[in-house]
Amino acid sequence: MKSNANRRYIKIAIIVSVIIYFIGFVLIPKAIAQGTLDLVLFYRVRFEALGQSPKGHHYTNLFDVYTREITEIIMSDSSLTWKSIDVLIKWQPNLDALVNGRGDDVIISEDAVTSVENYLVLIAQHASPELKSVIDEELLATPLEDMAGMTMNEAWAHLNNDSRFQAQQEFPYPKQDSTNTIVGVFSNNSNFAIDFDEETWALSSWNNGIADSWIAKNHNLSDCILTTPRSISNPYMNLDISYKTLGDVKYKVQTANFKIKKVTTLYILYQPIEITGQQLQEDRPPFILYPGISNTAQCIEQSESALASLHFVPDSDLQGIQ
Repeated sequence: MKSNANRRYIKIAIIVSVIIYFIGFVLIPKAIAQGTLDLVLFYRVRFEALGQSPKGHHYTNLFDVYTREITEIIMSDSSLTWKSIDVLIKWQPNLDALVNGRGDDVIISEDAVTSVENYLVLIAQHASPELKSVIDEELLATPLEDMAGMTMNEAWAHLNNDSRFQAQQEFPYPKQDSTNTIVGVFSNNSNFAIDFDEETWALSSWNNGIADSWIAKNHNLSDCILTTPRSISNPYMNLDISYKTLGDVKYKVQTANFKIKKVTTLYILYQPIEITGQQLQEDRPPFILYPGISNTAQCIEQSESALASLHFVPDSDLQGIQ
């Protein structure tokens, strides 16, 4: 009885971690064929939400350890596979709000909470003793049912209020100014700015209670998004690595491809490693591009053109940025 009661207390981070693996490796062929799931969104959740806090990293790393077992559980039962898709569809609008700066506008319903609770109970019924033990250990820390009625931002902050994890150290973060320019910091002495063409890009800034971020969305290519997370937690994936110089900056370019019937580029990381011949610290936040599915080459070309505009600015230009 106690074990069953414990399983009612499910973490939103667990289900989001599960979501990312399902999307990337199990459900892409079915979900994309149906047109029911936003592929970019779920990678953004991993990078821009879970990837921005120590607790989020904890759960993505924990899930990666049990990826094989969870995948086998899902694939062994077709009804559980489709149940996974149903849960994803139910949570998709909430997660979209979280990573697009509208987390204060969306309320988590009891139905959404129940769908996750019931789903995790099914997973636990098929889990090994080791995985069940891990689930039981984590379930009590942040009751998901407490999040019913909260906004997504409130729930995200509530989830991260965990004494087991220290707050992530802050460093100056890129911000949007009033002239369609992103201004930020590469290192203690290197401030940068990226000038986005207003006819091509629309900028927005947001704060979800854990992290600040900015998003550049392409006016003409609806699924083309350029942003920068504070840190990266990669799903299991073969990344094609190359090196490219854009403007004054040399980047390590990591491309994540997935092959269904043809090769699809899921995301591209641009890690700055050198500025005009001067090596950068490895912990600088990368830029991340979601090039979409319909106009991938055009999105990459226009995004790299924007990154090539990166230039350096004095400290005074950082004053008053909101």
